Amino acid sequence: MKDPEPKVREKAAESLGSFRRESEASLHPLLGLLSDNDVAVRRAAVLSLGSVGKGNQEVEDGLRKLTADPDPVLKLNTVISLANMGKADDSAIPVLVDALSSKEEPTAKAAVSALGEIGHENPDRVLPGMMDTLNKKEPVAAANAVKVLMRMKTKAGPALALISEAYNVVAPADRLKVIDALVMVDQEGTYAVPVLNKALDEHETRDRKEALIGLMRYRSKPELIIDSLVKGMNDSAREIQILAVNMLKGLGKKAERALPKVLAMTQGPNVEPRLLAMNAAVSIGPESPETLKMLEGGLADGDVRVKQTAVALLRRVGMVKPQEVAPVLQKALESEQNDQIKQSERAVLELLNNRAQPPAPSASAVPQKRQLAH
Repeated sequence: MKDPEPKVREKAAESLGSFRRESEASLHPLLGLLSDNDVAVRRAAVLSLGSVGKGNQEVEDGLRKLTADPDPVLKLNTVISLANMGKADDSAIPVLVDALSSKEEPTAKAAVSALGEIGHENPDRVLPGMMDTLNKKEPVAAANAVKVLMRMKTKAGPALALISEAYNVVAPADRLKVIDALVMVDQEGTYAVPVLNKALDEHETRDRKEALIGLMRYRSKPELIIDSLVKGMNDSAREIQILAVNMLKGLGKKAERALPKVLAMTQGPNVEPRLLAMNAAVSIGPESPETLKMLEGGLADGDVRVKQTAVALLRRVGMVKPQEVAPVLQKALESEQNDQIKQSERAVLELLNNRAQPPAPSASAVPQKRQLAH
């Protein structure tokens, strides 16, 4: 705090604002920095006091003395910090909204925090300003407004259309925040799913992955997300393909219209996606003739991992359709050369044959001849 370099004191003031569990220990040095001879240090101290000084009268009094400071950024930071301490009246809201476009990142960040807190408790006080900000389509302010609305969660519902439009307004680095906000606010998926589908075309693999993860929010409405998941299956990145297939698998029979695409993936060149697609196909269409045909082909595959998976999955299908699966396994067994695979096929065949046979009548069910009384 007494370092001769202003930048060091400024960073120290910023750091103290993050130690909320030790706020009492932070207050005294921060209050001392309010009279520092460097304005950047005073600005940082003011914002940190807003984070750690809630409920402390000495902090509130010290900040209020700065509301008339000639430095406009320091004055703005003071209003923001008082708001973060729960001391914002309606006249402060427009000031906080304007701060979202501040070039001073710490100032804008603190304004987001204050508006998010106010908006969560009283959405009507904040929502109009956020919608006006989004309508202006200024990238930095729009990105910060989206962060505020995300903190308001479903209470930000009236702004959903503007949040979805913000995806094309904000800088590419901020688009994930728009996705996060849409998923948080949009319970029905009406606005979120089209944006998530658009995000599947982003250049960065990370962005496409986050879009798929966002779609999981709407898994109870498979009709909304199946086309996007199929799109993910065709992605150039293997991790995206795998995630999409696993999500379709999780939908089970509700993803039935995606079955042809999943079956096509079982014929791909890479083994790992093929194995996942085989599992997904059995979850989606366990009784489909196409699924059985795919598994039959897997028994003749040149990769032993594919064969092993096909046998295991035929066991699952055979629990439902033993009379259709048993001949497939019997035919494969006759030509199989791998002893381990043959052993697995025999074990499944035995299980299915036992399942297909009617149980023998119990002794109690056999009619007994009535003995004649003598």
